[in-house]
Amino acid sequence: MKHRIVAPMLGALVSTFATGVHAADFYVDPATGSSANDGSQQKPWKTLEEVVSAGHFGKAVKAGDTVHLLGGYHGEMLVSGGSYSPPITVAAVAGQTAKLRRARFGNTSGWILRGVSVSPSYGTATGTVTMVEVQTSASKVTVEDSELFSVADSSAWGVPEWLNGASNGISLRGAKSVLPCGGSWCARCRGITNGARAGWGSRGRGRVRWRSCSASIRRCG
Repeated sequence: MKHRIVAPMLGALVSTFATGVHAADFYVDPATGSSANDGSQQKPWKTLEEVVSAGHFGKAVKAGDTVHLLGGYHGEMLVSGGSYSPPITVAAVAGQTAKLRRARFGNTSGWILRGVSVSPSYGTATGTVTMVEVQTSASKVTVEDSELFSVADSSAWGVPEWLNGASNGISLRGAKSVLPCGGSWCARCRGITNGARAGWGSRGRGRVRWRSCSASIRRCG
């Protein structure tokens, strides 16, 4: 008799907790936002870089939440620390060009970065960078439907520019981290562009974009 009573109660409790948890949405707008705002659609934060440095991830922004990026320059996304399940999604708003100088994930787990444009040319700092880096201390990071390039136009580049001005495109070393792509990354997405080198050394011209589909890989050898 006890077992028949306890089991339905346990099921009800599980159902309550499952339906009582709701993911939240936050907004970041370089044009109208402020670091003093609360991140709501009416009062967005200013840049993604400021959101990271202010420590909002893990506090205001929790596992399963989505941070929507409006168009404009968001600085650098340098994430360190925090484990999120389900993952936190950072995504550009449809039709908006959310710009980052670079993105780096270290000592963290559970992220989706979607729809952004990454290039060191957006920032004011000089020198080459690795535009998207998922370090070995990070895991479960997905980057999708985005673009990378060193400069907007590399058609006039010669050997010195390719040797000294081409940033690394992607370094993906974290466990269970993926770049969803239309087919094999090595075969169809090789050469990240306009002066960008992939993390494993390939080169190419023409801006690279990848889009989510059923085929995904962890790393090209």
